Amino acid sequence: MIDLTWREIRQVFVDEDTLYSALLYIYRTYIGTEDDSIDEIIEGIQDNIENYIEELIKEASPYNYSNGDIDAEDITELVTEDEFLEKFKKWYLSD
Repeated sequence: MIDLTWREIRQVFVDEDTLYSALLYIYRTYIGTEDDSIDEIIEGIQDNIENYIEELIKEASPYNYSNGDIDAEDITELVTEDEFLEKFKKWYLSD
């Protein structure tokens, strides 16, 4: 028997609204509360989301999640950058 090991790379496209909803869900589930203001939410995301990136990916992904390591550095950078958080804030306030 031959034991083969390989690394799987998956590129996933996620609708912005889906990502925003998933981010808010993760915030309210693991970081803050439903009563927090948008400024508290943004601060909590910036300070804590790196601890919950795997959960965010699972919540936002349209696929059943497979086992394995997640390289979450790019995703963490995306959801904590000012431009993304401004769009998230507009989405939140218009909801």
